[in-house]
Amino acid sequence: MLCINTKSNNITLLDTWNFHEGIFVVLIDPVLIFSVLPAVTVFALLFYKPFVAWLASSLWSLLLLILVGEVSLELLSNVLVFGKLAQVVVNAIGMVILLSPLALFLWNSQKENADNLLRMKSLIDNLPCAIFFKDADGRWLMVNSVAEKLFRLHGLAWQGKSAEELAVLQPHLADIHHACKVSDEQAWVRGSLDVSKETVADEHGNTRQFEACKIPLFEANGKRRGLITVGHDITERVMAEENLRLSASVFDNSQEGILITSNGSDPHILRVNQAFCKIFGYTPEEVIGQSPRMLQSGKHDKNFYQAMWLSIESNGAWRGEIWNRRKNGEIFLEWLSITAVKDVQGQATHFTAIFEDISDVKLAQTKLEQVANHDPLTGLPNRRLLNELLEHAIRRASREQGKIAVLFIDLDRFKIVNDTLGHQVGDSLLGQVAERINDAIRDSDMLARLGGDEFIVVMDSLHEANNAAVVARKIIDMLGQAFYINGHELIIGASIGISLYPENGNDSAELIKTADIAMYQVKNESRNNFCFYSSTLSANRNELFALEAELRHAIKRNQLELFYQPQVNLEDGRILGAEALIRWRHPEFGLISPMRFIPLAEETGLILPIGEWVLREAARQTQAWYEQGYILQWVSINVSGVQIQRSNFSDTVYGVLVETGCKAEMLELEITESTVMHNTEHVTAVINRLEDLGVRMAIDDFGTGYSSMSHLKRLPMDKLKIDQSFVRELPYNTQDVAIVRAIIALGHSMELAVIAEGVETAEQAAFLHDLGCEEAQGYHFGRPVPASEFELLLSKKP
Repeated sequence: MLCINTKSNNITLLDTWNFHEGIFVVLIDPVLIFSVLPAVTVFALLFYKPFVAWLASSLWSLLLLILVGEVSLELLSNVLVFGKLAQVVVNAIGMVILLSPLALFLWNSQKENADNLLRMKSLIDNLPCAIFFKDADGRWLMVNSVAEKLFRLHGLAWQGKSAEELAVLQPHLADIHHACKVSDEQAWVRGSLDVSKETVADEHGNTRQFEACKIPLFEANGKRRGLITVGHDITERVMAEENLRLSASVFDNSQEGILITSNGSDPHILRVNQAFCKIFGYTPEEVIGQSPRMLQSGKHDKNFYQAMWLSIESNGAWRGEIWNRRKNGEIFLEWLSITAVKDVQGQATHFTAIFEDISDVKLAQTKLEQVANHDPLTGLPNRRLLNELLEHAIRRASREQGKIAVLFIDLDRFKIVNDTLGHQVGDSLLGQVAERINDAIRDSDMLARLGGDEFIVVMDSLHEANNAAVVARKIIDMLGQAFYINGHELIIGASIGISLYPENGNDSAELIKTADIAMYQVKNESRNNFCFYSSTLSANRNELFALEAELRHAIKRNQLELFYQPQVNLEDGRILGAEALIRWRHPEFGLISPMRFIPLAEETGLILPIGEWVLREAARQTQAWYEQGYILQWVSINVSGVQIQRSNFSDTVYGVLVETGCKAEMLELEITESTVMHNTEHVTAVINRLEDLGVRMAIDDFGTGYSSMSHLKRLPMDKLKIDQSFVRELPYNTQDVAIVRAIIALGHSMELAVIAEGVETAEQAAFLHDLGCEEAQGYHFGRPVPASEFELLLSKKP
């Protein structure tokens, strides 16, 4: 816009930055008009508007003179009075002629500027970034539509407001306005383009991050003129960068080796992580660009790799064990997972391979399997191998219509020797007993140790029952002779029960059980003798039947009770949890051990209602302790394999949790190793459903059964429980030490907690702690006690 300054008599152009401050228009002295009037008149008539436009602009100029005060009504009246009208008229005409072209120029310029501003605003409004215009004092002059939406300015009188005033209008955005003011000032101080990051919450409350480019504008004299801010939404970019950073961190810091290859007829390695280099011994420079075939061990044939790639092409992935070769030539076993990376069209562009060195796990598994099949003290087959060999003998006898004898041997007076002279003497005695029994049986017979002082002899290809009696008598005679150990003369005996196939059972469990019943008959009568299982033992059977009948009513008659044994942290002795153990308080027979009625309950199916009662009662008590404020992380409950195999056990657990209100993570279910390995598909499905409920899972009596690592690794287990048979003779029995060390290493490699049961001495507890075992239970920490007594333990500080 044009204005005439009365002080300097200069014509200047005002732009939008000082327009809001006002326009001061004052006329030039009339003397100047007559000196330039002819030239200006000719210029106006030749180059500007025709007469009508000139007349209109002249009238506008005259009006402008009156408005600004140069020609006022008072002046006009004075002119008329003093007769100076002619001079005023001449001056007025001169000013009209002078200002007409200026007014016309102003009119055209304003129209053109308005069009340009309209086009500019349309362009700015359609830009995807937020744009702000502020004056030198930080007042908001103009924003585009993106900025208006971002700051929710619609309907607010925001123009001309400062950051402080806007913070009052928008208290929910006060922090953002103050932050913008601070960054504005930083841009002014910098004096040039300044880039900063600012955070703004959008209309949905979602936090958005912006990269703000701030451009300060200055007058020629250095005075602040205005500030332009352009904000780019970089939220998605920041998130993408963070995801890339996290992915790179996971890739670089993964404990598993990772390799990425290209696809095609000749794939090559594109990238490896540090774990890969550690496993294989190569540097990244040595493998990048090479074929992944450089890692092959040579132990797998062409068919193996064809099947692998067929799986990848069909399923997009392959997982399994594979032998590969390190840089130093060592061949090792690893768990390998290969996954195809596909583009949007579904075509594989790359392959990722994840390597896990399972050499140590396999070594531990091999050692565990070696010791799991044999008794560590005597080297004889243990219960697991006994069952396997006996089942094999039964199948052969069934085909050949042969006979089998099972001799159940229990030593007499062994406990006195063990308790009096110590475990070392007892171990030596058991070793010599095994040697004498081996000398007494035939070469074709098999001797096994069940545990403690119990041995089993399996005689297959038996022609008549008397042959078993002959061997039994020979064993008794040899064991009746004196043993000399560490200067002690020891006299023991043996009670032997004999069962026959097929008369007394059709499987290993039944044959061992009937032989056991016959052995107890000998114990009850005379000892140091043998007895065949027969109908003469019906009294024992009748007792079992009576016990079964009583057991069926035990729940209804409130005869069952739960005792609780503490499970502690070996580091500081704190009670972490408890194992719930069932007891039967019979009104006539007193407290009956579960070892007597649980096998009967499993055999008759009564374990299902009893097991459900135990689960419900334990959950109820656990919730009660939780509500009373007792610090207890879990209560452990033994679950019979019959419960998992014969019932919809996961639904039962869910119903109990809902009924009692007990938290799922406060229940720990213990299942035996043999249960896990039997009918693995069903058991796996049940355990997975229990894991979905949030219930903790533990493998009980670990090491006493046959473990399949491929099955165990598929199960969502939380804990391994070392059987007390391996703990009882620690730390002096080297075989037990090896087994316990292997179990702990295996558990840790599978990221499972490890607890030892049967800890009876401080020496055993300290030794287990040194081996890395975290938890333990046993008489050393506390015997099983009723809930009321257990609460006293919880009330005490460790």
